[in-house]
Amino acid sequence: KGINHCHHNNIVHRDLKPENILLNKRGEVKIADFGWSTRIQSPYSLTTTCGTFSYTAPEILRHLPYGKSVDIWSIGVIMFIMLGGYHPFDAPEETQTMLLSPRENMTLMKNSGTEYHPMQNF
Repeated sequence: KGINHCHHNNIVHRDLKPENILLNKRGEVKIADFGWSTRIQSPYSLTTTCGTFSYTAPEILRHLPYGKSVDIWSIGVIMFIMLGGYHPFDAPEETQTMLLSPRENMTLMKNSGTEYHPMQNF
């Protein structure tokens, strides 16, 4: 709901990560830290490299023009961590992480079959 509201108002957060997703006393999800957020003038018009590296969309890392979809990428990484129990693109060094960014026919889940990690530590 929060990102939908931002995007409806042409605001891109650009730094979504678990530390910036909070719960209030009523259990409602709130988005924090709008330090990198910006208002987008037209689709794919942003070019600034920013955000937290391991949650940053490939187009930002590749210095390509981008838009609202970078927030959806970050949400996908967060959801992967919540459901899979580990970061899909985490490596000891940032340059190694860049090599792990999405490619065709990439298998991300370490466990196959019916095994899964509940959201116990999130």
